[in-house]
Amino acid sequence: MSKIKQEKLNKMKKRVKRYIEILVEDGFPVTQAYIFGSYARGDFKKYSDIDVCIVSPKLRRNWNKNEAYLWRKTLAVDHTIEPIGYSPEGFKQDFILGREIRKNGIRIV
Repeated sequence: MSKIKQEKLNKMKKRVKRYIEILVEDGFPVTQAYIFGSYARGDFKKYSDIDVCIVSPKLRRNWNKNEAYLWRKTLAVDHTIEPIGYSPEGFKQDFILGREIRKNGIRIV
């Protein structure tokens, strides 16, 4: 990865960490968090979104409401963050996207 891309990735990691801090400060527990997709692969472009996986026990119930909450909170940090939420059990059991995230994602929490 080029130095410029590495610097951009580091900047995005900081934004994602801030996003997670906001969630936790607001009482939304985060047990794991990953950056995945183009930023994790290193093939992101100027206008790429930031795919973020949030794992939280809060996502066991009221998934739609909590997923909407994750999206709303991105506006406080960076509108290009695109969160996907999992319960801890759901994340372990997802053998398609979850497996890809576990294998190739950049763990933040």
